Amino acid sequence: MSVFMLAAWTFVSIFSFILSLVVYSIIKRTKARLAEFISECTLLLVLATLIIGSIQLDVQDKRNKADFLLDLKDSFYNSNATNRQVMEAIDYGDLKLVERRFQKSGFDTFTDYELDEYLINFDYINIYVDQGVLDLKQTDQIFGWYVRSAWANPVIQNYIKKIRRTEPTVYINFEALAKRLKR
Repeated sequence: MSVFMLAAWTFVSIFSFILSLVVYSIIKRTKARLAEFISECTLLLVLATLIIGSIQLDVQDKRNKADFLLDLKDSFYNSNATNRQVMEAIDYGDLKLVERRFQKSGFDTFTDYELDEYLINFDYINIYVDQGVLDLKQTDQIFGWYVRSAWANPVIQNYIKKIRRTEPTVYINFEALAKRLKR
């Protein structure tokens, strides 16, 4: 439990106890039933617990989203050498696409499978943003440059146009993400 939650729970408990004493003295003067008083205090404690629980769940949800974003960033940047090579080729304007692996001629030349492996990340990221798993602002801060530069790359644009002749929905999430992150 976080320090904030512990402090909030302590405050609510002390406040409830003091409120209980005040209400008890009022009830005793009016000779009302003690059982009603106990029920009302219990209800107050249950409501306070629910409020604190919902706050705690919200904090945990934000932590989980941040952890997921960091894992996604690590997977995208660090654990895939091809992704890093594609990023660099896009950044320097040297990206070349070949049809078959045996035609590969250099560091900046990639097969359609390698380019797909890179671009599909942006489709997934947009799906995660749509579902609320990722925050758009944080996504822009971490992936924005790569999304915008990939979408603006003429080799990638031609590749997507070629594929869309037979499969019109290919990379629609990548396109949507690029439009959302356009500056």
